[in-house]
Amino acid sequence: MNVCLVGLDGAGKTTLQSLLRGRLDSSTVPTVGLGECLCVEQFGSKVAIHDVGGGREFRSLWGDLYKKVHGIIFVLDASDEARFAEAKHELAVVADSPAALGKPILIVLNKSDASGWTSEAGTMIGADQVLLFSRHHSVACAAKCPTAMTTRAFFGGLSWLLRCVGNGLAVLGPRVAEESKPTATRPTRTGPRSELERPLLRG
Repeated sequence: MNVCLVGLDGAGKTTLQSLLRGRLDSSTVPTVGLGECLCVEQFGSKVAIHDVGGGREFRSLWGDLYKKVHGIIFVLDASDEARFAEAKHELAVVADSPAALGKPILIVLNKSDASGWTSEAGTMIGADQVLLFSRHHSVACAAKCPTAMTTRAFFGGLSWLLRCVGNGLAVLGPRVAEESKPTATRPTRTGPRSELERPLLRG
């Protein structure tokens, strides 16, 4: 299975990856461009988790990853009220992407125990988002996680995501395999392949 981590810069995506490695590191720096692909085994499934920068200059890369993954994790800094509208907009862009059609989306409300926690973040799956996801036949789940991410909330959400992917793999598998192929119109290059064309974990 292939999953991508997206969200605004500073939301906690790289920290989340360190948690999946089994060694939580809150001193990480924001990802520049495409980050590393982390391969882990969770809940009996082998999962390749693709990280990508959340800065404005890197968000154009997100759409390419949606074609290559079976599920999406959107990380939101629930304590940063000043950027909540921006995060909400980007989540809508994710759900509105044709490549995200019908794919499960896990929304991680990170830092929900911080002093700046805004209750508005708790309504991330509001009526407008429900309508948006329904229109595109996507399903969404929110996991409220504290700053240290040590509760079972995230892993419960991840279990939900992988279960959704597993249940829909008969359809999602062939679709991802087809959509992740290089397009026929893409010019042939003699140099090394870009990170976006690296082999993905099948299954």
